[in-house]
Amino acid sequence: MLFITFQVAGNRYALEARRIIEIVPRAALRPVVGAPGAIAGLLNYRGQCVPVVDLCQLLGGETCNRLLSSRLILTACRPRSGCERIIALLAERVTETIARDEAHFAQAGLLAGTAQRHGLLAAEGAGFIQRIQPETLLAGELESLLVGATEPGA
Repeated sequence: MLFITFQVAGNRYALEARRIIEIVPRAALRPVVGAPGAIAGLLNYRGQCVPVVDLCQLLGGETCNRLLSSRLILTACRPRSGCERIIALLAERVTETIARDEAHFAQAGLLAGTAQRHGLLAAEGAGFIQRIQPETLLAGELESLLVGATEPGA
């Protein structure tokens, strides 16, 4: 499988390339008053209102830096509700692809609570790379917020 990699707080993450609609440079976003800190704002993507999730905030507790390698990763997300929605994931150092077998990623066994939902780990050099899946990553409050915005008339 092919994966796009990025970094958050010095940790490497991977998203399956076939899940990606498009990767675009960081753009001006419309703020969303009262939204959780992980919601960076709204992106006008080809006339469609797309919520942007700041992965640095969600996974690392700090806002993504404005780096030349910061990108918006557009992906289709299908939460438990079954309503598919395009979301954008804001990340840093979106610079490379890697090929890995799915069996390369495994549950670490030591992760607990919310950390477990962030994905499977694979040994990578002297460190790790963590595979994310938007549906599990956005579970809970963010899922409710994103799904609620997709209903007609909302």
